[in-house]
Amino acid sequence: MFYAVDSNLQGPEALKKSEKIQALLRHYLRHPLLHYLELVVAIELHRYDSINRFTIYERVCMSSVGETDDELNDQWFNEMKEISLRKEALLQNQLEVAAENQRLMQEMIAEQRHLRAAQEAAQASHEKMRKEQAEATKKLNKISSTLEAILLDSRQQQADKENDPGVSFNNSRLLSSTRNYESEENNTQIRELSATIQSLINKSNDNVVGNKIFVKRNYSLSPKTQIDLWLDLLKSELRTHNLVEFIEKQEFPHLNIEETKNSKQLVRDIITNRLDPTYHKRVLDIKEPIDLINKLCEIKRIESNITTNTIRERLYSLRKSTKETAIEFIDRFETLINEFDKGHKEKMSDEEKASIFHHTLGDTCPELKSTCRVANRTGTAMSYEEMKNSMLQIEAEKPKRTEREMKEKQPKVNAATVPPIEGNRVLPVHRSWTLLHLVSTGEAGSVVLLCVQRHKETQLQELPQQVPRVRTK
Repeated sequence: MFYAVDSNLQGPEALKKSEKIQALLRHYLRHPLLHYLELVVAIELHRYDSINRFTIYERVCMSSVGETDDELNDQWFNEMKEISLRKEALLQNQLEVAAENQRLMQEMIAEQRHLRAAQEAAQASHEKMRKEQAEATKKLNKISSTLEAILLDSRQQQADKENDPGVSFNNSRLLSSTRNYESEENNTQIRELSATIQSLINKSNDNVVGNKIFVKRNYSLSPKTQIDLWLDLLKSELRTHNLVEFIEKQEFPHLNIEETKNSKQLVRDIITNRLDPTYHKRVLDIKEPIDLINKLCEIKRIESNITTNTIRERLYSLRKSTKETAIEFIDRFETLINEFDKGHKEKMSDEEKASIFHHTLGDTCPELKSTCRVANRTGTAMSYEEMKNSMLQIEAEKPKRTEREMKEKQPKVNAATVPPIEGNRVLPVHRSWTLLHLVSTGEAGSVVLLCVQRHKETQLQELPQQVPRVRTK
């Protein structure tokens, strides 16, 4: 290109200029704007004469190359900055992934430790039961060996007596039959004892499956059963099988679809087996265990006609009876509180419970009310638990104090003494128209009550000297 552009120059000068330009362009050959630079140089060469071509060419090359270096530096800096930002973002992402992996690893380690601890506890329990079985077997063997020794001793004594010439044949035969009967009885006792121990061992083995101890429970949800007690027993049974989470939540990311389905079906079978037919027929179409539990709670709540408003009305209208003990009243009160907490999203606060409890006491426990007044004056109001404990303590001390007061306040009655009298005597008593007929028996200080009748004043002078003994009707 250079020879084509500079074909008008001749001689060493043209060659020198051409080599200089070629070296200059070769130096900046890596530049991306080279084609644009050549076009500018070609235009400049045509605009000016041939004498100044190489000077202009060199000037244009140098100016273009200078401007191009600045642009390249800026572009390179921007590219490097963008690459650095990308590297930082990638590094940050890698750090986050590493932190997440570490967290998952720690959770996995904690779960493995928990499982290992559970397995160790189950193994320890199984080992303990195995040792108990071994000890029972040793005791059985010891008893058996003792009985065998007794049997051998009896046989030896029988043989000695048979060899004794002083013992008759009949006596030896009777002794032999007696010994045989005793040996048979001992063998029967051994067999019965062995069967008893074996049955105990079998029962213990039935409750130990796969290093896990299962406790058999007999319970069912009936119209008379409280839902709280039933749920507690159900959770205990499901916790034994590691299935309690299936009635508390619906998502199980650590299980696959098939395992989740099988576990839910097992939980549903356990729940339905613990239901009365009255409730079982109401939940036949429900498949999810948690929905099944919610439906049963709703059914029990509807049966008892319980809402938050009705429970509040019952609480505020509740009163303690004078014949009711503190434990019975607290049981009734806490039953309503539990029903309110089940039917309400937020549980009742301790302040509200204490206020309602104080209101329901009425005048049956003045000691507790006075204690509450003293606490309010000091600025430390009593909580519900403190009021409940104080009430129980007051009732525990009350019978002793009542018995002592009854002894102190019991009226003292002195027996009336009648002086010795002769003959019949009529004494009025503290009743209207009632008279007592008294007669002496001849002994000093002794008086006998003969009859009690209603007399008129007009008849007092006409009473006979001897009044027959008449029992009062």
